This record gives sequence, C-alpha cells and structure tokens, in this order.
Amino acid sequence: MPRKPRMRSSTDMYHITNRGINKVNIFNSENDKKQFLRILHKTCKQYPIEIYSYCVMSNHFHLLLRIPFAELSAFIQQISTTYAVYYNFKYNRVGHVFQGRYHSEAVESERYFWCCVRYIHLNPVHALLAPSPAHYKFSSMKEYLKKSRLLLHPKAFQLYIQNFPGAADFQQFHNHRDHFIYIDTPEELFARKELLIDECAKIFLAGKNLPSKEAIFWSPELKKEFITYASDNLKVSKAEVSRYVKF
Repeated sequence: MPRKPRMRSSTDMYHITNRGINKVNIFNSENDKKQFLRILHKTCKQYPIEIYSYCVMSNHFHLLLRIPFAELSAFIQQISTTYAVYYNFKYNRVGHVFQGRYHSEAVESERYFWCCVRYIHLNPVHALLAPSPAHYKFSSMKEYLKKSRLLLHPKAFQLYIQNFPGAADFQQFHNHRDHFIYIDTPEELFARKELLIDECAKIFLAGKNLPSKEAIFWSPELKKEFITYASDNLKVSKAEVSRYVKF
C-alpha cells in the first residue's frame, strides 16, 4: 500500500514519535537516553526549530515541536541516524535501530497543544516508570518545573508562565483528563482507545440507568446507539469504536 502523505500543520507545530525496531528497547540505560538528548540538543542548532515538550522512554521517544514542514523529515532523519550510529557502535550491532517511518500529527489548536504536552509528560507514569511526571529524568517536565533550559525553546517558557501561575498549578494540570487520541506505539494507542471507550460506556450507561457494560448488548439498537455516542465524543469512526466494543 502507498504511504499516506504527512499532514501539514498550519501552525508548523507537530507531535512526533518513533520507536525501536521490532519493539525492542533502544534506550537501554540512562547514558543512552542522555546521549539521545545530547544529539537532539546539537541537531536543534542546525535547524529553525522550537522544542516545546519531549520524553525519552525505553523503546520510543516523543517530541512536540515547531518547525517548517519542509525541514521536518530532514531533522528527524538526522537525529535518528546519528543515534543509530551511536547505538550500533556501542552494542556491536548493524542495521536499523528505529522501526521504519516516524509518526507525526499536526497540532492545530492551543488546547490540543497543552493536552499533547500533558500526554507526553505522562508517558512514564502510564508505563509505571515514575509515580508522577516530575519524578522522571528524561522529559521536559523537569525543565518546566525548574525553569532551567536544556532543550526547551524560550517561547515554551513564555507560554508556560502565561498559562500557569506556578509549578503547583502546572503539576495539577497533569492530573486532568481529556478524550483526545494521540499518536503513540501501537500497544499504548490500543490501551488508550480501550480506556476512553470504557469511560464513554460508563457515562452512557449512567445516562440510561443500565446496570453494566454488558447491557449495551441487550439489543442491536442499544449497541448501535452507543457506538454512535462514543464515535461522536471521541471523534473517531464508528468502525473504530466497533473494533473495541467487546467488553
């Protein structure tokens, strides 16, 4: 199948993610994660780029950045290739390190921007690597809280100060929930969709005074109504909802 063309953002803002080949860990140690951040820092100096959020996990990374569309692929290719050279040399291996094409989504609104920031910072919490975003070493959360710049662009701090009176407010913001579905690894994407549809089911059942999720299957009409309800609320297709309605 031909690849879908990348969606171009009218704001030049993108959420980027890519993971290790064959789902393996490619950031095996703290030094590996630090090296990736050093590569990112050095490469940023060569492009007209603004970093607003980042997180390096064990088998993938997330970036929220602003960059001209024409420069995006070259930038990601450079950081990926540079890290691959480091990784292959260190671990005495050859071949690809990242799994194919990186994933990107356009960030078109301020609300979605802040939700992306939060989602990226919460990755280690969802993976049970840290009790809170503030406890994880390899994300932009620590930069925001300490106001100490490593990779974040000065505009990131300007937006932060404009929207959050203090660090406690920013941390509290990370306790909020939203119903957006973000790009991520297939496993985490599946888990988030499953969670959001489950939450929709609870609200739907409460509104109809039904006892359990299984009640949705009591009639084809009720199931169809729920699928429409979840599709409208989550902004995904009915076919997508149907694949997850298995309870």
